Amino acid sequence: MSVAFDELGNQLQLGKKLGEGGEGAVFDTTHNGESVAAKIYSHALPPERQAKLRAMAQVGDTYLKQIAAWPISVLLTKRPGPVAGFTMPKFSGYHAVHELYGVGSRRQTFPKADFAFLVGTARNIAAAFDAIHAHGHAIGDVNENNIIVSHQGTVKLLDCDSFHVNTSAASFPCTVGVPHYTPPELQGLGSFHGVTRTANHDNFGLAVLVFQLLFMARHPFSGIPKTTGDLPLERSIKEFRFAYGADRLARLIDMPPKALSLDYLPAGFGDLFWRAFTETGVKHGRPKAKEWVAALDGLLRSLRSCSAEPRHKFPGQLHTCIWCERDKQGTPYFTPASATGPTINFQAASANIAALWSQIQALSAVPQMPAFAAPSLALSGRPAPASNGLSVTKMRLMYAGICFVAFLLSISEPKLWWLWLTVGGFATHAVKAESPVELNTRKSAVAVAQRGYDAALSEYDRVRGEHPVTDAFRNLGQIKAQLDDLPQVLALEMKQLQATLVARQMHDFLDRHFIHDSKISGVGAQRKQTLASFGVETAADITSSAIGAIPGFGEGLTNNLLAWKRSIERKFVPSANITPSPQDVNSVNARVASMRAKLEQQLRDGATYFQTVRNEFLLRQNNAKGALEAAHHHLAQAQADLAAMQRKP
Repeated sequence: MSVAFDELGNQLQLGKKLGEGGEGAVFDTTHNGESVAAKIYSHALPPERQAKLRAMAQVGDTYLKQIAAWPISVLLTKRPGPVAGFTMPKFSGYHAVHELYGVGSRRQTFPKADFAFLVGTARNIAAAFDAIHAHGHAIGDVNENNIIVSHQGTVKLLDCDSFHVNTSAASFPCTVGVPHYTPPELQGLGSFHGVTRTANHDNFGLAVLVFQLLFMARHPFSGIPKTTGDLPLERSIKEFRFAYGADRLARLIDMPPKALSLDYLPAGFGDLFWRAFTETGVKHGRPKAKEWVAALDGLLRSLRSCSAEPRHKFPGQLHTCIWCERDKQGTPYFTPASATGPTINFQAASANIAALWSQIQALSAVPQMPAFAAPSLALSGRPAPASNGLSVTKMRLMYAGICFVAFLLSISEPKLWWLWLTVGGFATHAVKAESPVELNTRKSAVAVAQRGYDAALSEYDRVRGEHPVTDAFRNLGQIKAQLDDLPQVLALEMKQLQATLVARQMHDFLDRHFIHDSKISGVGAQRKQTLASFGVETAADITSSAIGAIPGFGEGLTNNLLAWKRSIERKFVPSANITPSPQDVNSVNARVASMRAKLEQQLRDGATYFQTVRNEFLLRQNNAKGALEAAHHHLAQAQADLAAMQRKP
């Protein structure tokens, strides 16, 4: 069919086929001077579907047509005739949302997307849901293919003819749905006929989409079951087994390995997800779309930029960049800015390093402290104080004189010996010796001064044995050596790049084959979603260990996936003339340039620290030398004072 008619009889020429699905095909066309898309059903529509499309065309306003592929007018294949299709806004440059939140597909389709882009997209999806709900409708069939995203983060909703539409005259149900986005209270229904889809039902699917965008494709109900046997995703949803909640172990499920936890987001997000994914959401209502808009706007305002990688934006309450931590763990989530940016001039960054190194070398020349040689000092002892007693020498002479006189008197008058003995005793008693206090004081002063000198000498020798300047200079020398080796590092990196090009080509080839779009024996939609929740999206992600770690994937399914991967590998043909791409060369140059920038900054920071260490060490040297010289002088003076006391006649 090449033409269609609107209800006024205007003919539309159907152009290029834009897409095709189970219900029909979409064509490029022009209607009333506007470029639009036309959906033509492949089967006759029942009367209620025709009435729904007419009603949607009547109630559709400008805003609905801005955010969704909302019917503009119904189409007929012949006049007169039944409704066979409709026109709708045409969107170009958009991709399904799963191509954004999937880590592997994001590398291909949205290589410049950062976390702020993911948060902004989630916010715009919530705003689109809020608009649909504000108009009194429900989406019903929430799924990853009916929401598309542009490279600017704008969002559009598709398949609007399946929405649950309410008008003033009638209600038109949504009779389809995808289990992975269907709330627990509707899980397991054989049919949605007769079910009134509500905004609260939509809010479950919205929360799942927000979760997948913020948690890198993980499904909130796909985890490690703590029960025996398999746990299908539909059953996990039906039984409220939220794999990331604080009470997850009580619900007999746990987070998948290497998954982000709720703690990396601001505290309020944990409560929003808990309300959306537990019994509370059924009883008291899940977070509304406008609540998500407010929370995500707040998260956007709080994001901080990483100093190491420009494309890393992370929640402001975190002290370090969580994406750098994941890079170190081998699970990079975002394409580095260097991989898509221009080549950095390798030489310009090092222009002032030679001068800096010369300054560091000059500062490293610190004189060595010599062993302390005590200088000779010509000091005079402090004179002994005046006293009313005799010195030791005079006292001894007086005793000798008294004894000699008593001896002579005893010879001349022997009968009176007792008298001379008594008089001699009184005479010797009368001789008053000088007090020993001053002598003891000076002896004590010498002992104290000796201890002070010994302590000062010990401190001098300790400082003399230190080498902080040498050690710091050695550390800076290691950084300088790494800088000097960077040309060799660059050459080695380029050599390794050349050696791995074939492997890289193979990986890139496999990374373009998505499990989601392929037919693999035993791997249906549910298992594909589970694989995505565990980070397995493309043929490149498939390994025995990766599949073996996923619950419900035994040896048979693992072999099927590996066989599918091998079938893709057999189709790979390496390029005849393999040369690194400009992006690869830029990436290597940027990586080495980043290493140089970090090392140069380390050298600059190290030079500042080195100067501080040097100044502090010189101060300690001067203090130790001054203290020892003062202690030596103090000891010499105390010794001179004692000697003066002992020499007193």
